Amino acid sequence: WHRYRYINVYICKYHKNHQKGNTSPNASIHKRTQKAQSKTRKRKKKEQMASNIAVNDDLLQGYDKLVHGAHYRAVIGVISQDFSSCSVEKTLPPAGENKDFKALWNETLKLLPPNECRYAIVDFCYTNNSVTVSKVLLVLWSPDGAKVRNKMIYASSQECLLRVMPDIQRQLQATDEDELDYDTILKRITS
Repeated sequence: WHRYRYINVYICKYHKNHQKGNTSPNASIHKRTQKAQSKTRKRKKKEQMASNIAVNDDLLQGYDKLVHGAHYRAVIGVISQDFSSCSVEKTLPPAGENKDFKALWNETLKLLPPNECRYAIVDFCYTNNSVTVSKVLLVLWSPDGAKVRNKMIYASSQECLLRVMPDIQRQLQATDEDELDYDTILKRITS
């Protein structure tokens, strides 16, 4: 009787799977494997930006060296031509003993192209009551002359960068160089 019951259950499972389009008697094992693979895909998607662009390790390492190691003053990030990943384009060395923060900021601005979008992770320094203050900024450079598609992709990918880089203290978006003037940024940060 038990053997008959076992065979009957096996046959019922086979027919149910066959009706669903699964011809394999091990369809339930196949379904469990698919569920495990989909969980893995979901974990990988979390590491990607909203626009399905991956954040490369070199950008994360550049960010860590800027924030925790003080090896860089600025890291310029660029999304690849095929829109698959975001990586480091250029870096600036630390300021050292130079206390002319306005000149250092203007040097950083020279790295931004006039008609293409970029991310700039910058250690923005200023003095407040003769004390040097530093803030880590994420600047989305989206000039008016850039392609609309690029602007949209950079804007939609910015939130993921903020999630991956938790020590960013301010985020800014700029479309022309007047918005990135040192005094303008200083007012926005200190207010």
